[in-house]
Amino acid sequence: MFQVFRQASRNVFKSAGAVVEDVLSQEGAVAADASRPNPDHLARAANRRRMKLRPAEPTDVNFAVETDFLPPNFVQQDIRVDEQRHLVFATTAQLEALSRAKTWYLDGTFKVVRKPFVQLFSIHAFLKAGGAWKQVPLAFVLMTRRKAKDYKQVLQSYRGI
Repeated sequence: MFQVFRQASRNVFKSAGAVVEDVLSQEGAVAADASRPNPDHLARAANRRRMKLRPAEPTDVNFAVETDFLPPNFVQQDIRVDEQRHLVFATTAQLEALSRAKTWYLDGTFKVVRKPFVQLFSIHAFLKAGGAWKQVPLAFVLMTRRKAKDYKQVLQSYRGI
């Protein structure tokens, strides 16, 4: 069990379920199946352990962005409009796909974010994969306000990315 916690803490980008599978497969037939803990329970416990490592959730717009649990270069922009703040997230490959897309599709989701944010704004495009076209979210923006000037500033920021 401690090996699961250790591996989960070291590999923050790997799913807890995959960590559990790896550790259990490394142990092989050392322990009988009946004596092993339930893998689902181990994965939940590993995720709870990881939660303790994460930074506290922001309570206002004046916080430092901690990138320890984010892929490298995933935070693309930190946009300030008046007293508001909007964080743009995307990988380099996602931005390249957006730049090649003929049409962008925009979507706003409101119930998945916590204060100080009010919206997760996403930018999608169609990509061809395996002979089929699929709409894929390629950029994500955490927004603290939903006024026209905020959207305008966010969309204009893509020129500078």
